[in-house]
Amino acid sequence: MLLKPLRSTGIGLHIAEQLAIHGAKVYLACRSEAKALEAIGDIEKRNPTLKASGRLVWQSLDLSSICASKRAAEEIASKEQHLHILSENLGAWA
Repeated sequence: MLLKPLRSTGIGLHIAEQLAIHGAKVYLACRSEAKALEAIGDIEKRNPTLKASGRLVWQSLDLSSICASKRAAEEIASKEQHLHILSENLGAWA
């Protein structure tokens, strides 16, 4: 199982896709449900075997809020026993 803060394009999307293809359950963490679901749809379009597999899951995550970040961690901890990989692909700006 992987928690993946999601950029809807680029390397983050490809990391999530490849891990799901190889059997990982991937939580795509993003503030925007619409962007996450669009990314999941794009991945599933390229890889029809992932559709309805349950391996790609949107997780609400707003990194600008410590409370929201803690809530996301608690939600995942309530669903999963282990987190094997944490991949962070974030941009930063002033």
